[in-house]
Amino acid sequence: MDANPTNLALELFISLNSGSLKKIKTLSDGDCFGEMSIFADGARSATAVAAKTTSGLIVAGEIFSLIRLIKRPGYATVLRKLLVNAANSLREMTNLLSDSKSSLLQTIKQMPTDSVEDSDIDGRRKSSEEISPENMQKFHLFKDLQINDLQTMLSRMSVIDLKKRELLFSEGAQGDCCYIVVSGAVQIIGTVRVGENATHNKVAFIPPGRPFGHLSFFDHSKRSASAIAAENTKLLEFKRADFERLINEGSNEGFLLLYALLDDLVEAMKSTNRRLQFATSQPSMILKS
Repeated sequence: MDANPTNLALELFISLNSGSLKKIKTLSDGDCFGEMSIFADGARSATAVAAKTTSGLIVAGEIFSLIRLIKRPGYATVLRKLLVNAANSLREMTNLLSDSKSSLLQTIKQMPTDSVEDSDIDGRRKSSEEISPENMQKFHLFKDLQINDLQTMLSRMSVIDLKKRELLFSEGAQGDCCYIVVSGAVQIIGTVRVGENATHNKVAFIPPGRPFGHLSFFDHSKRSASAIAAENTKLLEFKRADFERLINEGSNEGFLLLYALLDDLVEAMKSTNRRLQFATSQPSMILKS
């Protein structure tokens, strides 16, 4: 079930291996929470604690099943709200993972300086005609989309090729597009600065079939981490304007894409939660890149 809190200060915590709780988010009037368990087979990813007397509305999970079945255009607004909430929660968890001083995280010693997004993104864009919708359908992200749905989506996307160790975008940059790895892989890097010193932690590894860059894509926020090609990599780029157009049309592929991204965010939250629990129980260690 999902709850919509009113007149409250409610906090969300995740459990660490030490048995302690770590706060990841504070909720206030109008915020919703608990919705991710609907897309995760009922498993809660966090503990909700009311900081004071709290009241709210409870929405049964069956409501979301009806949204998926009926697919009315206005329901896309609800799904987008869920995406923003999930993106914000994942961002907070990723920041905790990157900031963990006792974590067993791999690091890189030096970051590339010039990003493709800032210097040459227009020159890198190529037609997506080279991408087979039949092959894309094999990715878990697109498992519920039909070939004609994928063809429509691909027609709105561009292909970006990266060489190994190229910086696609930098932490703190404004993001107006998201990406899906077609081949190769991308390393997500979170930078922690203390005075003049900076540590660049590898906080996520994005294999083929997975999206990234969508946290800032949904809520118009700045990039919460940097993205570097772990090897020669081919990406699909989806601009925010094209995404908005697809969703606003109320098309079938738009609904399916929203649910696919929600499903991916849930899996990413589970993975990040496990890594955070492990990292906070280990001594610090730096590995050469």
